[in-house]
Amino acid sequence: MSCLPLSDSLVRRGTPWEKLFNLAVGNIIINVLGFVPGYYVTLLTIEKLGRKVIQLQGFLMAALFLGILAGKFDEFKHNHAASVVCFTFLQFFFNFGANSTTFCYPAEVFPTKYRAFAHAPSLTALEQAPFFGSFSRAAFSVPGSPFFSPRWPVVTPTAVLAAEIAEKRAARGI
Repeated sequence: MSCLPLSDSLVRRGTPWEKLFNLAVGNIIINVLGFVPGYYVTLLTIEKLGRKVIQLQGFLMAALFLGILAGKFDEFKHNHAASVVCFTFLQFFFNFGANSTTFCYPAEVFPTKYRAFAHAPSLTALEQAPFFGSFSRAAFSVPGSPFFSPRWPVVTPTAVLAAEIAEKRAARGI
């Protein structure tokens, strides 16, 4: 939400509590403008248009609006109304597309017994993902390992702290 007007005009001012409150209000506004209408449009048209059509157009329109946001990012920093409209359409097509149909397909295809059983393996995979992600990042960062890539610099919290201290000292002329 860094390109939205709420982050530029409201979120950067005030106490931390006011910043958090204003960011929450901005998120509520975007949800009410985009996600909620997308849900109701899906609810009203899913039987007429079909799940596949809704899912495909949702992916295509979301890709279009993500491309617009990426291409016009610098312009959207100054044109807040356009950024809110584009982001709202993006949220609309997130919900009037994959978000809604992703939950319709399993509910219609698989019996309750199998859907309930699938929660445990799904949760297990979800719990293992951060472990393997951090392990693979560490394995790719160690020189001499078969997975090492010199394009990925090795950065530790100590190195970041040392760089920040050096920058502060350089700014003070020490």
